[in-house]
Amino acid sequence: ILLGDMFDGSAFSTRWQTEPELRFTSNYSFRELYAGLLLPLRELCPHAEIIYLEGNHEKRLQDSLVAKLDEARGLRSADTLSGNEILTIESVLALDSLDIKYVGPYGAAYWLYDEIRIQHGSKARPAGETASAYLRSATSSRIWGHVHRLEMAQKKIQTKDGPKLITAASPGCLCRTDGAVPHAGGDFLDWQQGIGVVYSSGDRISVQLVPIEDGVAIFNGYTIRGDGSVETTTKRTGLRF
Repeated sequence: ILLGDMFDGSAFSTRWQTEPELRFTSNYSFRELYAGLLLPLRELCPHAEIIYLEGNHEKRLQDSLVAKLDEARGLRSADTLSGNEILTIESVLALDSLDIKYVGPYGAAYWLYDEIRIQHGSKARPAGETASAYLRSATSSRIWGHVHRLEMAQKKIQTKDGPKLITAASPGCLCRTDGAVPHAGGDFLDWQQGIGVVYSSGDRISVQLVPIEDGVAIFNGYTIRGDGSVETTTKRTGLRF
């Protein structure tokens, strides 16, 4: 499950000014996301269900069309005037060809195991406090993205079947955390890379967070080192960096 904001989309922002060095990067960022992550993920997991949740950065494309070129919204192939819209995230990233299910609009939820409500999210609190904010009113387990941080909190709620443990968790991010990604966080970025893993035994759910630090993760006792070489990205995408 991809939690959204898989690219920045600076050029499509209707709120923030696009810096000169970020202009005309959209084609390249879409290509890198497709060839560098989505396609390898499908090749690695050929039979898995892959879910891509719309985040506020994916929403920037449609917001930009509404604000600047409303007639372009809903455009379809002229030979049939049917099929998928042309100027959408699904079309640009060729998600149908990868059999990746896109869940939108921004704010839509995907239910995992009918137990965990997964959304991109919209809350952003100081470090460690977003999980508490979600948990405060939660009646089911929650997983979200948006804040780029690793956070987890738990509480027990009363149900008709007795007490039940629920979890609120953010599995961090996969973007660079050295300031290269546009942000409004000042000189210091309290972002952490990581992934989340969810297990179900039928009657119990376990949510685990796996931090990634300097390209290294420890999972199930194994040390996993990522390949961050420019050569690999160049080979995958066909782009020079």
